[in-house]
Amino acid sequence: MEDWVRAATEAGVPVLGICWGHQLIARAFGGDVDPMGRYELGYERIEWVADDELFDGIGESFVAFETHSDEVTRLPGEATVLAENETGIQAFRIGTAWGVQFHPEYDLRTVRWLTDKKRGEVPEERLAEVLADITPERHAETESAKRVLENFHDIARRRSVSSRSMVPDEN
Repeated sequence: MEDWVRAATEAGVPVLGICWGHQLIARAFGGDVDPMGRYELGYERIEWVADDELFDGIGESFVAFETHSDEVTRLPGEATVLAENETGIQAFRIGTAWGVQFHPEYDLRTVRWLTDKKRGEVPEERLAEVLADITPERHAETESAKRVLENFHDIARRRSVSSRSMVPDEN
């Protein structure tokens, strides 16, 4: 997989890695991923720290759902940190590859289901706190984070259109 990520990026293909994919992209280019020593689970505030088209239309501070126990602890030199919070790197870019640690793709049902599946991995007290925080109102706060997916779609579409326009007409 790491070879594929490097080859795709070198070819200019847009790549978006979410959570484990975020970690995979960092490793593919020589970064480090290590255990956190705890499980990060729940809604977290994230701040973007560098302007990038992936965050177009998203406020400088936004809420997203997180569920992971490993983290990118060192990015490769050519990476740009795009977003972070007190727990670490939440988004970065290397060429046409973006990694986001948070989950912009989760809906309310998925958040509940995944949180419930963490029984035994997360202390019961923390699990109860997270489950109590999973409400339609709270989840609505993640709406702007979902814009990452729309923005990536637009980036990939633009890249596809510009690539097709470079192909010579056979007629």
